[in-house]
Amino acid sequence: MDKCSQEDERTYDDTMPELGSEMKRIVHCQKQEPEEIWEDVFLGEEDREAFTDICKAFRKMAFEGKYGWYARRLAKLMYGIVYRGFGHYLDESDWLSKKSGKILSRSQMAFVQRAYTWSHFACSTTCVWDADLGETICMRSLDWQGARPLGQATRIFDVQDLDGNTLYTGVGVVGMLGALTGVKPGFSIAINYAPWFEGSTDEDMDPTFKLRRLLENPAIDTYDKALIALQSWEVSSPVFLTLCGTQKDEACVVEIGRFDNKSIRKSKDGLLIQTNRFDPNGDFGHQELAGGETREGRFGDVEKNMPDRKKQKDFPVNGKGESIAKDSRNPTSEEWYCGKLIPHSKKREEQIEEALSGFEGTSRELEDKLIETYKTAPVWNWETAYWSLMRPKTGTMRVFARRKSG
Repeated sequence: MDKCSQEDERTYDDTMPELGSEMKRIVHCQKQEPEEIWEDVFLGEEDREAFTDICKAFRKMAFEGKYGWYARRLAKLMYGIVYRGFGHYLDESDWLSKKSGKILSRSQMAFVQRAYTWSHFACSTTCVWDADLGETICMRSLDWQGARPLGQATRIFDVQDLDGNTLYTGVGVVGMLGALTGVKPGFSIAINYAPWFEGSTDEDMDPTFKLRRLLENPAIDTYDKALIALQSWEVSSPVFLTLCGTQKDEACVVEIGRFDNKSIRKSKDGLLIQTNRFDPNGDFGHQELAGGETREGRFGDVEKNMPDRKKQKDFPVNGKGESIAKDSRNPTSEEWYCGKLIPHSKKREEQIEEALSGFEGTSRELEDKLIETYKTAPVWNWETAYWSLMRPKTGTMRVFARRKSG
């Protein structure tokens, strides 16, 4: 998250308009052939262009530049040894490669479909009690490199069975096979990245594929059933899963560690917040990261890990060429627009808790407060691609996607 350029800084004034019904696409998840499953997603020219742009963006991020040769070789190796052997959605991945016009080869497409396992991204998820309507709601932000093309390719997915019944509503980008966020009447689930800073050659399923499978299962239709399912997961890499139900404090974060051991943190006083760090008071609070460095040892304290921009005398962040680097010991909200993952995660948690703890107001005022909080740095940051605001009681979702300012 700390590789933020001056060009990235100038995206501060980007907007997050709400997507309407024209951005909803049907996914026929129970059909057999990839072209039948994803037919509706690729009908429109705008969708096809968004898919092309996102493929080009991922090719640039993953397979070009200084270490591009390594990623290309690794993708080929993994495709031949692991992906072919265990075949999680490989037929769909190969079809998407062909659909891209070979912008991404089959091995590269399979590799980027497992981007959760190989890269890291920052997300903020909040479950909060809506006293006005008597239900818990959940808002999450997907923060990932390439936020602008990701935002342009963001769609609402109505995932249906063979009879046309909706199994769940999801949000994602055109061409992404796994699921990061979904809701159905009774519960919602969102994936947040868990810091461990390694790739994985594990044959277990990528967390995004695992979540897709869970959400598509019509038998998992309650919060309790979803929690039981999550506790049995074996996945390719550590992950945070925020599960939100309908009642007050019917929400929890399931932390899954490197060896599939699990820790559960429950909502308290109508509020639950998850970013990208392990619960310091939980089972993984002492956990070391890859390389044998502790979280504190590797990342240090917040002040030491403010963005490098604090050393700049004139570094624009708001698109107007205005310098905001004043006192690095008392950073403004905007100065948190970029930052290293762990201190940034802590700051996001603090910001959300300050805004929502003990909130009193109408349901509309609560939604407005969430949106206002999520549009303020550091929850709003250079990697923010979309927001989803979910109401598990009704199984409904509002989606907001990033658009370039101006």
